[in-house]
Amino acid sequence: MVKSIFFEPRNKYLAEIIRIDAPKNAAQSVRRLFQEFYGAATHEKRMKIWRAATLATERAHIIAENPRVSRPQQDEARDVARIYGETAASMARMIG
Repeated sequence: MVKSIFFEPRNKYLAEIIRIDAPKNAAQSVRRLFQEFYGAATHEKRMKIWRAATLATERAHIIAENPRVSRPQQDEARDVARIYGETAASMARMIG
């Protein structure tokens, strides 16, 4: 059995924030994720938000590499992966 990276969300509030359908939506989501990240009271919550950003990066990267997806959609997915990747890297530096 092959495991999929596209599974049900564990944190519904993060699933409602994160969008990987378009770069514009991803940029809006990143702003909201940073608000949640800076407002997090515990290290565990910061880690959850960082993991969610990392997972969004991986999902967008997989969509970008899928040959069944059209070229414009692949380009958008690459942009989304870059946006979330930079966000996850920035969060990782802040976590320590």
